[in-house]
Amino acid sequence: MICIKANSLEIGERLKVRLTSIGPENVIWMNVGRTDHIVDREHVKIYKGDIFAARAISVRVNYNRSAWKVYRVVNPELINMNEGLTIKSIPVKDIAWEYLEKPLLHYRKIAVDFAIKDTRQRKHDEPFLRTHNLDPSTLQ
Repeated sequence: MICIKANSLEIGERLKVRLTSIGPENVIWMNVGRTDHIVDREHVKIYKGDIFAARAISVRVNYNRSAWKVYRVVNPELINMNEGLTIKSIPVKDIAWEYLEKPLLHYRKIAVDFAIKDTRQRKHDEPFLRTHNLDPSTLQ
């Protein structure tokens, strides 16, 4: 008998999150990580209140932070820095087919490079953190 412990979100489970950084190509960082049962390639819907904003897939997960590739953006004006959002885990049958087996190494590299760059910037110009919305030119 093989017993595997899965520490991912339950289907339909909701979590309150906060956006901490917005990077290139709609890669964003949230304040949830492994301690909140987020795993790599987790698919979620992002809501502000009860209004659907976008879908995302996790591309990098740290202990208490995670990077997400945002896709299928419906209401980009709802996704802002440091504002409360809710993520809801979605079942496999609701995942867009192009993201089921899509290689995510490109987005993981963006997340790592952006996190390093973002950390360096914060050391030098703390009062000037970005507070812009997602870049509309990269919306899919």
